[in-house]
Amino acid sequence: MRQMTSKRFLIGCVCMLFVTLLFLPIHRASALSPLNSDDGQVYYSDTLTSELIESNDSISIDSVSISNDSFSFDGSVLSDAEYDFSYYGELNKLQFSDGTASLIGSCFSSSESYELIRLAIIPDTLQAKLVLYSKINDFYLYTNYDISKFISAETLSSIMSAMDELHDEEALDAYSLLSSQEDGYGVPTEVNDSSSMQFSSSGGISTYASSYSGYRDLIDDVNSGITVKPSSYDVDLSAFNTTGWHHDKDWGLNPYAFASLVVNNGPDEYLVQVSMCDLYRIGQSTSFFDGMGTVGLEMQYRGGFVGVYDRSSGTLSVRFSDLGLMVKNAQVAAGGLTNKAVFISQEADVVCGGGMSISALIDLRSPTSAISSLLDYLTTQRTQSSAIFLNFDDSYAAQLSRYDGKVIRTISTKCNSGYLNYYESPVTNNHRVTTRGLVRLYNNVDTEYSWSWKYTCEGSI
Repeated sequence: MRQMTSKRFLIGCVCMLFVTLLFLPIHRASALSPLNSDDGQVYYSDTLTSELIESNDSISIDSVSISNDSFSFDGSVLSDAEYDFSYYGELNKLQFSDGTASLIGSCFSSSESYELIRLAIIPDTLQAKLVLYSKINDFYLYTNYDISKFISAETLSSIMSAMDELHDEEALDAYSLLSSQEDGYGVPTEVNDSSSMQFSSSGGISTYASSYSGYRDLIDDVNSGITVKPSSYDVDLSAFNTTGWHHDKDWGLNPYAFASLVVNNGPDEYLVQVSMCDLYRIGQSTSFFDGMGTVGLEMQYRGGFVGVYDRSSGTLSVRFSDLGLMVKNAQVAAGGLTNKAVFISQEADVVCGGGMSISALIDLRSPTSAISSLLDYLTTQRTQSSAIFLNFDDSYAAQLSRYDGKVIRTISTKCNSGYLNYYESPVTNNHRVTTRGLVRLYNNVDTEYSWSWKYTCEGSI
């Protein structure tokens, strides 16, 4: 196994939106059972992204030595035969957002039959979490092992107090089993809601059952350091305890877009990375005066984290607060105007990290053509690195003449570079992408309009 070093925060491989579970040969599998953190039970998987299955193999450790920032231990795997191993390497101390810490080993040696993929030492429980790769049969073995007979809590605490710490992205890179093996599947996945919803310039808005408060409260509680049970919140539980990508969205009273990525991270936990965006509909409660009104949509980052879901207790706790999924290529649109209403201005604005390139786009359509998606057939009007303000012809007739029988019925803003993943509070300068424009009605006849969005989520676990 290579020495663990700091590497790029984003993993460059492309993921599938759904993870296919690989079923292993029947002679190696027994019934799937809950993972216990202290029973020494061994589990296996065909890949690092597969679900774990109980194994009939056993792992024993004969000796463990930890000093300064190094480790060594010897033991064996009992499978179809007994295979001895002897490993040594360095230890990194990882500091987590909830105040706890762990030791992660980087192995410098290998055995003929089994390679050490992961050594994580949990000081509070004196457990060693092991992941071994079988070179013979091409699968992975997982177990937790009690090492209290080899080292005391006091000795381990003294050793750790003298060690340097890794934090944030560097610590996450070491803690994530997939990331440390450069075998992640966390990027990217595109999600959108182009079906949107419709609203009339003279009508109200329908209400929908929404779990916005469930996701919001869970994110805030986890980021504050509270260990929670997702089953106690109004959320989709599979978004925290089932491997792969998960997306939830709603256009109700509090529209939102939620995403999570769940990956295996050893024998008893999932590593979970989430993000949530608020969607603010501009124009849903604004009356049109003198035949004019403002319509638009803003997507604002609401929060995220990297946490650990314990399979046996069903609890979720923070590892890296505010380190959520990156929202990239964010695009919002508003329009689909009817009854000869037209946009006569547009404002496109983005607040993001990692550099910024904004595009303002419009959809020129025949006044009577059907619009099935606001995000199709858009043309770029301007791209620059700061907010864009555009004025168009201020009447239906003028646009019809200028654009050869077409008018501006939809506006859109796209964040071409950079990312959304910063949230401070509801009233501060959170990352966001916004489009808005002034609409002129035709002879004061009502218009319908709708909102739409899409983005790409990228994970770092």
